[in-house]
Amino acid sequence: MQELQRTPLAEQVGALAAGDLALRFVEWFGFEELARTGALVNKRWYAASLVFAPPEAEFKARPGPREIFDGYQTLGAWSHAHGISHAHDFPGSNHPSVANPIAARFDRCFQNGCGAYVIDAGNQGGHRASIGSFASFVEHLIRMNVGGQVLVTMRAEDLASWVKVFQGKPYYRGDPVSDDDFQPTWDPPAGQFRLYLWPHEQVEQWGDIDSARWKIVVVDIGADALVYSTLTRSVTLEHLSATAQDKYLMCRSVPIAVEEMLMRGWFVANMAFTPIYTAFVEYFGGLLIVSRPDRRDTPEKRYLVELLRRDLKTYLAAEFPLAVYVRYSRLTAGPSRPPRPRSHSEP
Repeated sequence: MQELQRTPLAEQVGALAAGDLALRFVEWFGFEELARTGALVNKRWYAASLVFAPPEAEFKARPGPREIFDGYQTLGAWSHAHGISHAHDFPGSNHPSVANPIAARFDRCFQNGCGAYVIDAGNQGGHRASIGSFASFVEHLIRMNVGGQVLVTMRAEDLASWVKVFQGKPYYRGDPVSDDDFQPTWDPPAGQFRLYLWPHEQVEQWGDIDSARWKIVVVDIGADALVYSTLTRSVTLEHLSATAQDKYLMCRSVPIAVEEMLMRGWFVANMAFTPIYTAFVEYFGGLLIVSRPDRRDTPEKRYLVELLRRDLKTYLAAEFPLAVYVRYSRLTAGPSRPPRPRSHSEP
């Protein structure tokens, strides 16, 4: 890379930048990110940055942002009430029969009356330790005389990975339609489990989805974004959320889009995320903002998005009691395919 050289022209540009050019520059182009970075340069750049990025405490107290950050405070209080999670550690279960450290995390979440938010990108061969660990967790529940029905739904291409782990297990029953003994509201004897594996598309088309009740629902979205998933667009995710006692979300990637963070949190911990989720949707006019630039068309909205991105990223990584980080990679901000025309039922 060619090194920058000190030239008469560069010195003239530097002299101009020492005046009010910094303010005029960022005002004209609206480069709020550049302005905030430039705030580290000198006082003039700091003054320019305030055009787009007022002091954080002052900004959060404004109507609009205030309601969203009030919801975030509720979220933080919920986390403290459920105990701070060290997401990258896998402490042992309170029960000696759980030797698998990831299964022990699942067990701890279950004992706390919660589900789990599991990020497992898998190793180079594509193997995900979280799937086998979930099987160990289910068998631990059976030994503890816990009973119920479990539904695991995944992308069609990931079905084989789940079947490989559960094939031959006495409690694996295929899918609800092919199981002649399936009962939507089955009240099992102690220690009796029925586990069903079903791709997203078939769950979405299932006519009895409203009547079925589940001890645990696992939604494995793989490397996809939940907010763009057909489960969300078809309202299937809402049905599963309403009919499950505990919810486990499994994915391969850590999101960077604010709406994806909110959607994942809302599914796993509805009560905790609903205040901030609702305030966010009301302020922006909908959940989707990456694919809808018209919803973030002012410096205030863009600044708010950056603050939420920073805070939620930190929260989900370090404080969220349900987080189980196995292996992870980043998820891009936008959809994995070009967005299709938006229907009235979409967020």
